[in-house]
Amino acid sequence: MLERLVPVFLGALLLASCAGKQKQAIIAETDHERDSLTSVIRAKDSLINLVFSDINAISENLAVIKSRENL
Repeated sequence: MLERLVPVFLGALLLASCAGKQKQAIIAETDHERDSLTSVIRAKDSLINLVFSDINAISENLAVIKSRENL
């Protein structure tokens, strides 16, 4: 009886170790994707901040022009 269970346990152990490697590969790939997406988000946030900065500068310049026209 024990002789029959040993191959079953070894097979289960082998499958579990393969599944663990697959999980590690998936985790590594997910971490890489997360890092890539984080850098893309940072770049887009930086661009949005620059656009708002430019809009504010334009608005301030228009206010200065209007005040000088009224003088």
